[in-house]
Amino acid sequence: GVRLADARAREAGAAYAGDLLRALGEVERALDGERFLAGREAALAGASRESAAAARLAGERYRAGLEPFITLLEAQRRALEAESAWIDVRRIRL
Repeated sequence: GVRLADARAREAGAAYAGDLLRALGEVERALDGERFLAGREAALAGASRESAAAARLAGERYRAGLEPFITLLEAQRRALEAESAWIDVRRIRL
């Protein structure tokens, strides 16, 4: 009777502690993932802004006859890729 009940109580307590540790580990991993994504989003936002500025400059230089059209197209492509990567991370964080 009493020994069996004590053993079951200890077993239930150990199972609860194991469940609690697993849950805390999951929360910690989720928070680490969120911190990583927040940092990545900030970096990609900066890269997107810089790429957009470079594309604008390439456009100005092309219109002034200082750059070939392919340079403008490549700058625009890089700007779109950077913006797309930034949007992807923002979507993941939602």
